[in-house]
Amino acid sequence: MDVAAILGYQLFAISCIASKQGGGETKKHLFEIFVRARQLGGDEARIGLVCCVPNPAALQAEVEETWDAEGKIRVFGQGQLLDLAVWLEDWFRTANREV
Repeated sequence: MDVAAILGYQLFAISCIASKQGGGETKKHLFEIFVRARQLGGDEARIGLVCCVPNPAALQAEVEETWDAEGKIRVFGQGQLLDLAVWLEDWFRTANREV
């Protein structure tokens, strides 16, 4: 876990990896933060991964379905890095509307 934010009672755990591949190490990294965030913040924890994949939505959709984690994971990819602060702020505001 590289960054932890608390908004009210809810933990937002964010991890970063400089990988452009959607599988392998990136998915392993996401799984590690998923487990750690759930241990620290319970079922209401939200998990974010900042990486360099070109299609973060595909990785996010695959993981949400496989891990039964719909609305609990957000993957930010290379197209979002320049405006990451804006994307993170939006995620913090809307995270609980997705579930």
